[in-house]
Amino acid sequence: MNLIHVESTDSTNLEAERILLSDKVTPPFVVLTDEQLKGRGQGSHKWLSDKGLNITCSFVVSPLINSVNQFHLTALASVSILETVSSFLPDSSTVKIKWINDVYVGKNKIAGILVSNKILNDKITSSIIGIGLNVNQTRFPEDVPNPTSLHLETNQEMDLKSVFSTLCDRFEANYAVMLTSPNKLAEEYRANLFMLNQPYKYTINGKEEIRTIRDVNDFGEMIW
Repeated sequence: MNLIHVESTDSTNLEAERILLSDKVTPPFVVLTDEQLKGRGQGSHKWLSDKGLNITCSFVVSPLINSVNQFHLTALASVSILETVSSFLPDSSTVKIKWINDVYVGKNKIAGILVSNKILNDKITSSIIGIGLNVNQTRFPEDVPNPTSLHLETNQEMDLKSVFSTLCDRFEANYAVMLTSPNKLAEEYRANLFMLNQPYKYTINGKEEIRTIRDVNDFGEMIW
């Protein structure tokens, strides 16, 4: 997978989209930046990251899978992050996937995912999978809810290159699994769901409700 490194950009997902439109590089490739000025999260949320402390990147692939299977790409990213984070922590049992696109350590958020797909004739022709993973940041803005990082969890400064290399290795291996045995990743996603079978407060249609997640269906929808 080709690596495209840029020192600073508005968003790695937007940078990846511009590269795709230029036709200068074809998937698969990954865009990595030291500084993301306008990082985006799900919906209107922003992804805030201090320069040079964390991993902000976007993987670009051309899976050519049916558009109804978009959830498999979310499972691909989530499981790859979960496996990466778990490999650097003494207790991997604390690492969970919070529906639909976050990874938690305990009850604190360590990573987020933003997937953007291009669809033609019911096939996903390209997918941009943005990942923000908190690595060495120890201070966060007060309005950022429950953040954590590998540094905070281990009390050690991490080697960014090592963490990124592990993430790339897990992503590439899991991408091959997704193309041949997609249900395997979906099952790993389900098995590692945050607060599975436990009551928890979720925001649903703008309102907070106590629900108990029982499963996630093949379309990535929660089953209560």
